[in-house]
Amino acid sequence: IAKSFWRNNEHFAALCNGAFFDGKAVIKPEDLSPYDNEETTVFQDFNANYQDARRTRDTVRKVGLNSCFAVIGIESQHDEDWLMPLRVLFYDTLNYTNQWQMDKKKKVFMPVFTIVFYTGEGEWQGPRSMKELLNVPEELEEYINDWKLIIIDINKEKAWKYDSNQEVYEVFDGVQKAY
Repeated sequence: IAKSFWRNNEHFAALCNGAFFDGKAVIKPEDLSPYDNEETTVFQDFNANYQDARRTRDTVRKVGLNSCFAVIGIESQHDEDWLMPLRVLFYDTLNYTNQWQMDKKKKVFMPVFTIVFYTGEGEWQGPRSMKELLNVPEELEEYINDWKLIIIDINKEKAWKYDSNQEVYEVFDGVQKAY
């Protein structure tokens, strides 16, 4: 149901505007275009064997903003997934790899963002970044790459941030009232 709901460009734009711009209508439905939600690439291992890496995102759109493009994916989660930072890192890495494979001379990539839309009954308690999954020596902590999640926790969000679309607002408001 969530995948189908977010495939609507008006719903998708409203969620992105709430997540990124505090509800201000920066992304418009007409700024969105379909984008392949299957992230696939082929890796060659050291023994010259080829392996597919394949993942399917829930919903993905390409957005045009100020003559730049970005890729935004939405992952709907009802249950906490403690490996979510790793999953998002993998999805995003596959997308960057695919961008490079389509044009091996490419030096500038479209940025990739993944929104985790969490609808579980309690607040998200899982990790919010890769760093939380790692046991990093204190001396090296400042050097570790940290893949931070963009989590929209339906329990904590202000429904008014999503009122640019009545149906999206009703989802937030209704679920919050039910919980």
